[in-house]
Amino acid sequence: METKKASIIHQSVEDAMLELEQHAPNEYKAMTNDPMMEDYIREAASRAAREELKLAKEFAIRPDQDIRKRFEKYLPEDGIKLIEESLTIPTFSMEIIENSPGTYLAQFTREGEEFLPEIELKTVADIDWAKIIQYASIVIEAVMLAMQAAGIKASVSRSTMKATVKETAKTIKEASEFRRAIQAFTIAWRKAGSSKLARARAIVTLLNDTKAAGILWTIIKALFRNMSWWEWLKTAAMVSAMLIASLASGGAALVAKIVLALFAAAALAQKIANVVKLEEIEERMSVADQEERRGGRKKHFK
Repeated sequence: METKKASIIHQSVEDAMLELEQHAPNEYKAMTNDPMMEDYIREAASRAAREELKLAKEFAIRPDQDIRKRFEKYLPEDGIKLIEESLTIPTFSMEIIENSPGTYLAQFTREGEEFLPEIELKTVADIDWAKIIQYASIVIEAVMLAMQAAGIKASVSRSTMKATVKETAKTIKEASEFRRAIQAFTIAWRKAGSSKLARARAIVTLLNDTKAAGILWTIIKALFRNMSWWEWLKTAAMVSAMLIASLASGGAALVAKIVLALFAAAALAQKIANVVKLEEIEERMSVADQEERRGGRKKHFK
């Protein structure tokens, strides 16, 4: 058993290093040119993988019950709080306002102040862009959750968050396959109903899709844009190794961490509700457009 664990940890680190080389070749080269730095980052990745395996056995059965008490046996109090607070880190809030029957406006604020320019939802393209921006915040929140689950505190300034949202939205707009993965996540979330366990598993799938699409690296690099290259490289290695080890060990530990975080998931739930509302507005607009093309005189959709 110990040999198997050691093998998973080793492979998780090696796979994380391969991903560093693929997605951050310049930083990876700088790391390998500094043996002490490489050892430091490899050890951080190994530590994240070891924690997943240590917790995997504990949460193999009933990963959604007595979670905090069970974590207390393995993690320090500040590590548990990082997980509990991981979905309370503000990205931005979107509010969809109906100005008059059939006319809508999307407003974006952060801590009560305007975060991005409002969008008049006049066309399907307007709605699609508003959805992409909301998708970006959902994925960023999932990545910050993963960071804090790996023991890395995510503290992001307003300007850094704005740059991260813009970069992530641009990447999502150009990645049709990943957009389908986010859509699948929102469907899975809604189907889960009140089950935190099912919702946690949906987030794990989203995180793995984010990593597979290379967007994990985009987000982490953007979040650490004002920090040294080795800080964001270490974070990326730790999150990657954690996800790889989680997948190799059945995912129970990461699922349990996310279940714990979901007790404070009101903001994330509202973002998903916004996506649903935008889809409904888009559908009504499409129907109205079809009727108009058939000779109708409708100017607004209801």
